[in-house]
Amino acid sequence: MSFATFEQDVAALALAAVTAADPAALVSSQIAVSPGAVMVAGESYAPARILVVSVGKAAVAMAAAAAVILADTLTGGVVISKTTAVPDLPPPLRYFPGSHPLPSQLSLQATQAVYDLLADTQPDDLVLCLISGGASALLTRPVLPLAQWQALNDALLRSGCAINDVNTIRQQFDTVKGGGLAQWAAPRDLRQPSFSAMDRQPAGAYRQRPHRARTAGPAASAGDFGCLPGVGAAG
Repeated sequence: MSFATFEQDVAALALAAVTAADPAALVSSQIAVSPGAVMVAGESYAPARILVVSVGKAAVAMAAAAAVILADTLTGGVVISKTTAVPDLPPPLRYFPGSHPLPSQLSLQATQAVYDLLADTQPDDLVLCLISGGASALLTRPVLPLAQWQALNDALLRSGCAINDVNTIRQQFDTVKGGGLAQWAAPRDLRQPSFSAMDRQPAGAYRQRPHRARTAGPAASAGDFGCLPGVGAAG
């Protein structure tokens, strides 16, 4: 890079970054279909049915790319994103709007659609879980009343808490977080292509992952809530 070509070099770098993060291209690089089999992130499966759960701000692009590759082998799917305009998605994908950055009744209804889709999964089904940013608000089933859940999330977003602390707190009040989707899909394991930002986070951030089965680990402590204004750890 030289000063004489600085603007062109910066523009080229920006374009390369956007291209590398293109959700449709990333999905396409991780899924392939051959006669009698489907490859996901380098692993081969021969499922009776293939279902897709795509959630987040990039959910529509990811699901559309998966549908193109899977074609007639795709049995069903639910797509959740924040736009209220119904996107043009091929059947059997169904679109449900949610809310972001705070969850709403729309998010709860969309999450119910995912639950219904996964309610009758069988051991020989394959569930592709495509998750991008924004899924925390879009995919949620809180144990709190909605108004309280919204207030807690708003406080977390304004608090400046580290993301690990935010995720630890969220998991205590949301049955989807930290492996809820994996439980809903049982006995069929979920499979997620390896491009998700969640799969690049350190182990301490895993608690948020809805597609990973819950493992024994520490519950939220007073210290986890200490980052919230007006809340401190006792002792």
